[in-house]
Parts: sequence; C-alpha cells; structure tokens
Amino acid sequence: MASATRAVAIEKFGINGQGRGMIDTMIAGDDAIAIASASVSAARLARMALRTWIVDRWLMGICSSCTQIVVIGAGLDARCMCLPLPHTARIFELDLPIIISMKSHLLSSASCRFRSVLRVPCDLSLTSWPQQLLHAGFQNDQRTAWLCEGTAM
Repeated sequence: MASATRAVAIEKFGINGQGRGMIDTMIAGDDAIAIASASVSAARLARMALRTWIVDRWLMGICSSCTQIVVIGAGLDARCMCLPLPHTARIFELDLPIIISMKSHLLSSASCRFRSVLRVPCDLSLTSWPQQLLHAGFQNDQRTAWLCEGTAM
C-alpha cells in the first residue's frame, strides 16, 4: 500500500518530473493503485509527495560528495534505482530477509534496467547488521550518506 500511495502521490504532484512512478507502479500493481487513489486522503497524498520531494532533494544534494549510500529499512522504496545519483556511488539497501527477497523478486520481472543496488538482508534489531553491511562491501573509510526514512519517519 505504501508503494501504491507513493505512486499516486508522484503522479498527482509530479514529483521529480515523473508521471506515476514506474517502479512504485510495478511493485504495487494496478489494483493497489486504484484502491489508494480512491481511499487515501488528499492531505495524506500531499504529505507523502512533500516528504518524497524533500528526501529526494536531500539525497541528490548530499550524494555529489559521497561514494556510498546506505538505506536503512529500505522496504520497497526504489528511489535509489531511479534518481539521477552519481553512477560511481555504491548503494546498499538493508531490510529483513523476507522484504529483500520479495523486492528482488518483484524487480526481477522488470523489462527495463535499473542501476545496481546491493541488497543486504538483515535484521536491524540485532547487533550483527553492521558486520553484514561490511561483508556486502561497505567501506568504513568512504564518505557515506545514510537514509533512515523507513525506520525514523
């Protein structure tokens, strides 16, 4: 439902010059988007659109000086695959194994190519997630942008 609401908000408010938001539309599906269009209040759509715009602008601005981006609690958010971020940036998405598996499956059927994102299945409530991030290729000595929108709205 979050992806469906985001897709409707992107379409309604023209976030980042996009129409509906291709990736969110693909993840949510037409039925969920129809439900979101009919049931989500205009105020909620406006808040989501504004939050999306603010976070996207922050991420694009900070990433010009970062070599890594870490998205904590990435969920089904796919902004890092479609924003015009530096192609040299390494992107890590962290979330529960079931979420990472579902997201990978949903995006595997995409007919278009997205930028490369390293998905790290981990439980953020456990102390082992930093080691899992390091094992995935994260480098402590690199300037990094940390996006925690999914865990600290």
